[in-house]
Parts: sequence; C-alpha cells; structure tokens
Amino acid sequence: MTDRPVTGVRTDPLGNIVALCNPAERWSPRTTTQIIRDIESELHRYYVPCARGSVSVRVVPEGRGKRLWAATGDAVCSDLHDLPSV
Repeated sequence: MTDRPVTGVRTDPLGNIVALCNPAERWSPRTTTQIIRDIESELHRYYVPCARGSVSVRVVPEGRGKRLWAATGDAVCSDLHDLPSV
C-alpha cells in the first residue's frame, strides 16, 4: 500500500468534493470514485498531513452511496472541506 498525502480538493458547483489533490504528486488529481476504489482495494492510503501527524482519509457509507471522510477531534487537523481548492 502506497501512502499519498492530500493537500487540496476540487469541488463541483454545489460544494461536493469531486477530487483530492496534491500538486506536488504525479497521481494528482484523483477523483473521489478512484480514491474510494483505491482505499477499498487497499492499493493506496490517502491522508491529510497536519501538525501532529496525519489524518487518514476513510470511506464511509452515505445514504445508498459512499463518501470520503477525514476528520478528527483535533482542531489542528481539519476535514477535507477545509483544504484549499486546487
């Protein structure tokens, strides 16, 4: 499993995250569908770097689908919607 740091997001006009990004990485951008597949197949681990380590991006159920989630109680590490738009 390869670790991939996420430093930004791309959103649609409604504010939904449609891709995770890291301009310094060749894999970027990667759509949420691709990332869900990568995580569930254990091909890659995506994470948000922060001052006290990192927060893993997880796949969580939402209604009849799935979504990406990266949040913690630590205010220093923010959720995906707090990352800059790239």
